[in-house]
Amino acid sequence: MSEEYNTEEHINTTENIETIEKDGIMYILSLLVTAIKPMKQDSFIYKNYIENNKVFFIWIIAYFLLFWGINAFTFKSLLWLIIIYYVSIKIAISEFGEFIMRSLQDCRRLATIKEKSRVLPLYKEVYEKALEQSPYLEKDVQIYIIDSITPNAFAIGSKSIIITKGLLDLMTDEEIKSILAHEFGHIANGDTIISIIFTLGNTVFTGMFILAQLLLSKIERSITAQDSTLSTGWITSLMRAIIGIGIFIFTSIGTALLMNNARQREYKADYYSYSLGYGESLISGLYKLYDYTMTAPKKSIDRMKQSHPRIAYRIGEIEKICIYEENI
Repeated sequence: MSEEYNTEEHINTTENIETIEKDGIMYILSLLVTAIKPMKQDSFIYKNYIENNKVFFIWIIAYFLLFWGINAFTFKSLLWLIIIYYVSIKIAISEFGEFIMRSLQDCRRLATIKEKSRVLPLYKEVYEKALEQSPYLEKDVQIYIIDSITPNAFAIGSKSIIITKGLLDLMTDEEIKSILAHEFGHIANGDTIISIIFTLGNTVFTGMFILAQLLLSKIERSITAQDSTLSTGWITSLMRAIIGIGIFIFTSIGTALLMNNARQREYKADYYSYSLGYGESLISGLYKLYDYTMTAPKKSIDRMKQSHPRIAYRIGEIEKICIYEENI
């Protein structure tokens, strides 16, 4: 899969399209596989990404089948959808894409002496351990800060880990290391790349819905212009309703399945932190987050849309692992 995709070679003319169709299935599969690779190529990608995100990949196939159906199941339309998705993913997981996402989150680099003297040694220690366990990690992952009082941490792409000022104020040094290890776990497990692809899929899907609505409006105006006595309003309204209901059902099911997959990834990232030697610190840090984030009870439907499991469940799982290891 090392060959670069050349758009000029494959889509300039109808003659080139016909050439692609001769071995179209293999071409599409190779392009899809290439599209989901992060910037660093490694056999780990296939094994870890697919094994940990089977539901996600099944849903991506469903996305493409739906988009293809909207475009009348033509090979040319499928090819264009893949190219658009491929280019979008490549941009999103590039350094430029990460810069854009960091900017949208209002991230900044470490600036003050106090920040650097405290955070950088912690970060360096965890980063070195993560590289020992996961040597395929990028060698220039950077840490950033958001000036927010809400304690939080997350990773973007394959080169950015972000923590908030609130997290620094709430956590001890050991607890911060455990949280950083958790975020390195997300990068090592490919979770951040998966999140990007899922977000892009939703964006493309929303775009297709808007286009379908615009197309219906154009058809209605065209028919009315030809025969002003012909009433087509109820037809297009019915079609809009069918599309809207279909979109709602499809996205609702997809969100529930994918968020469940995301919650499972949180447990795996917690285990990654534990495997680096930060199990006890992670437990104490999660207890602090648990106390901090106590809110009114959520409805079941809202729970299904959550990307993170209950903090109490995460604490319980890590405690079980720590107790089990102590008794061995």
